[in-house]
Amino acid sequence: MHDSTSLHPPQPNYCYVGFDPTANSLHIGNLLQIIVLQHLANAGFKPIALIGGATGQIGDPSGKSTERQLLSVDVVKSNADRLSQVLRDTFEGPLTICNNVEWYREMSMLEFLRDVGKEFRMNTMLERESVKSRVSNADLGMSFTEFSYQILQSHDFLTLHEKFGCDLQFGGSDQWGNIISGIDYIKKRTKRQVYGFTIPLLTDEHGNKIGKTSEGNDKLWLSKDKTSVFEFYQYFVNISDSEVEKLLKAFTFLSLDEIAEICEQHKKNPHLRIAQVSLARAVTKYIHKVKGLLQAELYNNLFFSDRALNSYRVTEFQTAFAETDLLVTVPKNEILNTNIVKTAARLNIFPSQAQVKKYIIGGGLSINGKKIDDTEFVFRDEDICTNDFKEKYMIFRLGKKKFKLVFIQEPR
Repeated sequence: MHDSTSLHPPQPNYCYVGFDPTANSLHIGNLLQIIVLQHLANAGFKPIALIGGATGQIGDPSGKSTERQLLSVDVVKSNADRLSQVLRDTFEGPLTICNNVEWYREMSMLEFLRDVGKEFRMNTMLERESVKSRVSNADLGMSFTEFSYQILQSHDFLTLHEKFGCDLQFGGSDQWGNIISGIDYIKKRTKRQVYGFTIPLLTDEHGNKIGKTSEGNDKLWLSKDKTSVFEFYQYFVNISDSEVEKLLKAFTFLSLDEIAEICEQHKKNPHLRIAQVSLARAVTKYIHKVKGLLQAELYNNLFFSDRALNSYRVTEFQTAFAETDLLVTVPKNEILNTNIVKTAARLNIFPSQAQVKKYIIGGGLSINGKKIDDTEFVFRDEDICTNDFKEKYMIFRLGKKKFKLVFIQEPR
């Protein structure tokens, strides 16, 4: 917890946190909010996730030094739908999902100014940190559009309070001013006391926001079509020792005693990365569920462990990677003694022969751990892995992160 309006929390009731649909997925920066909402739900609160279908069209100035790029109405709607799906897929237990466009769609500008705007005082609004820092900069300033954001967020709180009896809002530490505005607004309109708190923005040892990936400084997304489950798992496996205990406390539901025990074991054998693996397993299972964790762990074992290839059973691959495009089954006679470029393209291991050549020439293709550097390579019996259970397959590794599994069917 970063700030709170009260040392004594309210009795369990409806609580909410908001997500503006500025992108078509949530990312790791949103994960702590989801985790806190889950903790509240586990403690008896009734959780609400508010999607900002209206506020997302304006842009929250909190924590921003420049004006946001406005998104079109259609893009915001599409993003809102995607965010709702991510939350439904992730959250465990009942979750009420609302979209604030529902109550602003029918409200006219005059109604908004007369019924809502009159409750806010300019001097108070100008003192909010998110406004003050921008207004004091003559070159940047702030548009009326963004200036009105705290009024909209305050009215969201009132609407959820009237609709559900919601009396608790939380958000990131940059939301403190907006949350206070909502509490004051509800008190003026209803004479009732509601509550709010903020959570810290998580940063790494360099002060960067948690969730920036190493390549291109992209965000780590919660949707597997934007960040694969393998990249997601690997991000947490590679967290530094100095940060892992903090993230075990922030991103998992392990008890403090369990975390202390994990960290103690980690200190005894730091090369085993026990704490990082525990973190990666817990977060991946929460976001991508058991199936996603199976995929991530198998991928990790294939490429980053000393386990011998012939110890893997075909059913392990089938369980983990069913319903993906990573599995190909081929009769042995259709691959033996054939050229790698033509066959790999024909079997959709690669989309085209040009792609096969590109990987080979660039040194980015290996089969069962053996690098292939010849476009005239022909498949032989010795290129097929036979496991301890007499099953046959080949593992194509494409670059650093992609792979295909080719199961070989013996003639009957």
